[in-house]
Amino acid sequence: MLQIIVGMFVAAWLVVSVVSWHDESTLQTQRNTEQGRLLVELEATKIPGASQLVDEWRKEYPQPSEQRLMELRVLVERVKADPAGAEKYTAAAKQAKLDALPFSSPFFGTPTAKPGIE
Repeated sequence: MLQIIVGMFVAAWLVVSVVSWHDESTLQTQRNTEQGRLLVELEATKIPGASQLVDEWRKEYPQPSEQRLMELRVLVERVKADPAGAEKYTAAAKQAKLDALPFSSPFFGTPTAKPGIE
């Protein structure tokens, strides 16, 4: 009797695992699709800084989380509102600011910048 209960528990756990994996896979596919749409929209602005930002974003975040996708939505709106400010969101611009700091961490060295708002 105990073997049957344990077997049913394992079978139920396997089913729940497969279903949750499938749901996460579906959500990730949707996030990838929306990221692609947003990046195309950003690239369509024809701003050199936006093109660099799109390239860096694709390289850094090929599989975006929900938080990164939300950041990208805000970023697209900010660039549309101020096209000249697109370059300040690139990793190169952020790295220049980090390199200009008068100190560095003795534990981590010089941090590397990533594209985006943060």
